[in-house]
Amino acid sequence: MILLRHLCLMMILSTPVMIAEGAPQWTQIHETEGIRVFQRDSALGDLPDFKAISRVKATLFDLIAVLQDVNRRDEWVHRCSVSKVVKRYSEFELLLYHQTDSPWPISDRDAAIRTYLYEIKKERRYLAYFKGAETSAIPPKKNVVRLPQIEGYYLFDYVGPQEIEVTYFVHLDPGGFLPHWLIKRATKDLPTKTIIGLRQQIRKTKASNIYQSFHQKWNPDVRPKNTPEPSRPPHPPQKLMRRLGI
Repeated sequence: MILLRHLCLMMILSTPVMIAEGAPQWTQIHETEGIRVFQRDSALGDLPDFKAISRVKATLFDLIAVLQDVNRRDEWVHRCSVSKVVKRYSEFELLLYHQTDSPWPISDRDAAIRTYLYEIKKERRYLAYFKGAETSAIPPKKNVVRLPQIEGYYLFDYVGPQEIEVTYFVHLDPGGFLPHWLIKRATKDLPTKTIIGLRQQIRKTKASNIYQSFHQKWNPDVRPKNTPEPSRPPHPPQKLMRRLGI
């Protein structure tokens, strides 16, 4: 009986290790301008996942202000030609429309995307999660292919007063009749070019100070005295955190 209990205990203790070892592993595929890009086989579909990790000279609130300004995303998101809010469910949950300008002869792509801003740790860690949505509010466009699948996130981790580590993850199926090698090549470049664009947009918006009112509301370092603290973004569901491996 003691031996049986010992064997059962060993099986229980070893199970998480076997699960972790069986999970898809990230492989670094290149690094440029301080941006490390990784790839892995995906549990979400036939095409691989990609993510990029880099540090950005900014505050958390600089990054959140840029990301939440949906109508300006065409200024910095790689190949984005249209970005607009379709519906606001709350300050932290949006339905947006995104269209991509594809190089000839590939048709442009678009998507209805549900976005969520979560606070993991106050003024230290934030998650901006996005996923394609099916909705009649955004009908298909002629000669534009609706993305059958898009999912990902931006993860912002505080490093210092003017330094944030940014992780950008994306799983994307562009649909249509494209060879997998071409899809992989295009998707592989997306994380790098997105973070480069984000860096440039941060510099531009900080110089122009267009988000002054956003900072006065959200950033405790510049919020006027006696101003009530705004409502906080919700904490992400544990199920989502486990699914994303965060």
